[in-house]
Amino acid sequence: MNLLVLRNRRMAERMVAPLKEQGADSHFFAIGTAHYPGEEGLIDLLEKEGYTITRLRKADAGKLMPAAAGAR
Repeated sequence: MNLLVLRNRRMAERMVAPLKEQGADSHFFAIGTAHYPGEEGLIDLLEKEGYTITRLRKADAGKLMPAAAGAR
């Protein structure tokens, strides 16, 4: 098992804990792109836990954080 897989598993555990505790409908996590793909990527690991992952695009920033959308 490589270092990236180990880190993905650990990050997934750390992400799931507050999700279960807080029970909110939506959370935001920023992670590096190397952690996304594959069967041991964060997307897959979180989906296996029953979570839905939605990719946000630049255009979504204004909807989520209006004050930050105008910042440069």
